[in-house]
Amino acid sequence: MADLQQALTQLKDIRLPEPVSIWQIAPGWWLSVLIISVLLIVSYKLASSAFCKNRYRRIAVKQLETTCEQQSLNLDDQQLLSQINQLLKAVAIKAYPNHSCASLSGKHWQHFLSQTITKQKKASPEAFHLFDLLYQNNPSLDDVQRASLLYNARLWLKKHHPLSIVDVAVTKKERDTSIKVKNDV
Repeated sequence: MADLQQALTQLKDIRLPEPVSIWQIAPGWWLSVLIISVLLIVSYKLASSAFCKNRYRRIAVKQLETTCEQQSLNLDDQQLLSQINQLLKAVAIKAYPNHSCASLSGKHWQHFLSQTITKQKKASPEAFHLFDLLYQNNPSLDDVQRASLLYNARLWLKKHHPLSIVDVAVTKKERDTSIKVKNDV
């Protein structure tokens, strides 16, 4: 028993290890946190860039809504056609700076609008032919035509797409041909 007492006196207290810190995680978790952080930052940058890039669309849709409200008060179809045409032209110049949209008029303008919206299944590009009425005295639109024009103008403002290189070449060729014919006459 004396040996046992002597052995017990030679024992030292148990040393507990330092508590494990929450930050001592495996390198794989650090890598996961880093990748998720980078993905969040990149997705935020892309979303904010797209939001800023499409700002002109939102402004134009608001202007169209204002035009619709004003038009419902005075019922002037000539003014409605003119304002929608001017709005679409301004947006086209902003959206397609390398395509001389400002010089387009008549059938070429209508064709351009139709080309840039044709991928939309709900679109009715024929509604843009109502712009022919701009060149008449006191044009008159019925409710169906007015609704179609406003719907397609709103759809074009929201969903117009870039022209392909082939479309741009065809449009320029058609425009140049019509200018040549006008000059020959």
